[in-house]
Amino acid sequence: MDKNIDMKNKKNKENPLPLMKRLLGYILKNYKFSCIAVLVCILVSALTTLIATLFIQKLIDSYIIPLTQSAVHDYAPLAGALIKLAAVLMVGVLCSYCYNRIMVNVGQGTLRKLRLELFTNMESLPIKYFDTHAHGDIMSVYTNDIDTLRQLISQSIPQVINSCITLISTFVSMIVLDIPLTIVSVVMVVIMLYVTSKLSALSGKYFIEQQKDIGKVNAYIEEMMEGQKVVKVFCHEEQSKAELHRRNRVWAENAARASGMANSMMPMMNAVGYLQYVIIAVIGGVMGASGGKKLQGAAQGRLAQDALRAVFQEAEYLPRQHISQETLQASGLPLPQAERMSGSGLVRARYHGRPLEISNLELLDLQPYQDPATQNWENNEVSVFRGRWMAAQLGHTLPCDLQAAPKGKLARLLGRDGFSSEDPEFDKRFSVQCGDPAAAQALLSPQVMDQLLHLGKVYLSVKADGRVFAAIQTDEPLFDAGKGRADQMKERFVGQLRDFTDLLDAMRG
Repeated sequence: MDKNIDMKNKKNKENPLPLMKRLLGYILKNYKFSCIAVLVCILVSALTTLIATLFIQKLIDSYIIPLTQSAVHDYAPLAGALIKLAAVLMVGVLCSYCYNRIMVNVGQGTLRKLRLELFTNMESLPIKYFDTHAHGDIMSVYTNDIDTLRQLISQSIPQVINSCITLISTFVSMIVLDIPLTIVSVVMVVIMLYVTSKLSALSGKYFIEQQKDIGKVNAYIEEMMEGQKVVKVFCHEEQSKAELHRRNRVWAENAARASGMANSMMPMMNAVGYLQYVIIAVIGGVMGASGGKKLQGAAQGRLAQDALRAVFQEAEYLPRQHISQETLQASGLPLPQAERMSGSGLVRARYHGRPLEISNLELLDLQPYQDPATQNWENNEVSVFRGRWMAAQLGHTLPCDLQAAPKGKLARLLGRDGFSSEDPEFDKRFSVQCGDPAAAQALLSPQVMDQLLHLGKVYLSVKADGRVFAAIQTDEPLFDAGKGRADQMKERFVGQLRDFTDLLDAMRG
């Protein structure tokens, strides 16, 4: 019988999955709904961690860089984004607390049932079993082995599930962001898994020996305590102490080996992780220095032409041209004051038979500063507006000129500024100037206001002769290749063009 038990233990040591399946089935049998709640909480907690990690890119690209390049520092969008991130992280913390608290109840309840079943089973065993097994070894099952199961249930299993969910979600995000760097990371992960698997195998071997030695030591101590009279009669104290010293030394050696192997895994993983960081940093730096974009030159121009054909019947794309200073001044757009302008990428087209121009636009202000080294005064260019520009024609005249621009914080607090529409959200976000309120109401239809709200920070100027000028403030340049598949970029380019054509369609009714 002992031989069959040893063979079964050896089989479980080589393949622990059946034993783990049995344990999970035992837990689910008694705590099904608690385990479902734990799984949901772990999933939410892992996703919040992933969201926080991906937020770093958005934080730098969408908030920090625009703030450093703008003369007027508006921290409201950054504060709003950080508040949202804090709310997401609080949800993650709450879910993490909940699943850990639930697992405490699940673990202790499972162990209580196991101890009861163990004791019940022990009461049914024959006397032969107790004659052939040391009492201390049996007691070790109730104490040390049960405590090991407690750590497995309450700590190891949730950590494994959390790690698997985090691994899958992170891997998908990595593929979306950059495939070559994902391949590098996967190779390093394979190396890390190989190293840890070897260390885990050695550590597991010594941990098993450690648990056996604990039972042997407990059994010997229990035997000596029961036979203390015999030890005293035969003056066997020194031999007893020597035997305990030997067994205790073997236990300590196996425990030291097990702990040493387990503790060495983290430094080894850190070393491989640092190596991975260096390799990815070098490859990413090379990609960044070489442009880092997946589409350049002719490919970018071809995608731009495809996008133009999808929106206009006839159009041309002039990458190195932009609108003139005179055109910008004649528009009357209430843009921030700047000392110079720049831009590249001009689209000339006809939309519904009338001419239309779309271009990138950047307004730059010069801020003097004194060089600490040379004490010379120099000018530093600061971007006060960056976005896209449109000039078009409505095809009909208006009683007066009309201007619409985003409201500042102070204007929002003060409320309405003379013009009142039927949309409270529009009145809150936009300031409208027009000498004829009826004409303004007719031009700013619900469709036009919805389009302006959709575009976000947009400046609009409509002349009495039917000319329309618009500028959308954005950090995404017109026809910027960026990263992604060709079909995705074409779709984005078409969206950039339709931002203006949809506005024109809404204004023409």
